[in-house]
Amino acid sequence: MQRLECLRNFLATSWEEILTRHRAGASGQDVMQALTGRADMLVTTLYREALSDQNISQTEGYAVVAQGGYGRGALNPRSDIDLLFLFEKVEKGDPITKTILHTLW
Repeated sequence: MQRLECLRNFLATSWEEILTRHRAGASGQDVMQALTGRADMLVTTLYREALSDQNISQTEGYAVVAQGGYGRGALNPRSDIDLLFLFEKVEKGDPITKTILHTLW
């Protein structure tokens, strides 16, 4: 539970920081870039966590691809984080996808 609280705190703190910057005069473009950067940090952290948890050292044949506004680097406030998971054949499900998606849900 501590892990989820930490992630929720990261998101809440990020949102407040970006909102404060916007109210202080940051442009919409600046807000979108900041939100996209924070989403990148979140997805990257979850990806690395999944690799560590599953003791995976090689990720050849695997990709997590940002889609939509997120993929264009233009994530808007309260937008979905659209991800596409591409991987070669997996025997019993994909632990990386599971870790990332279950956490984000």
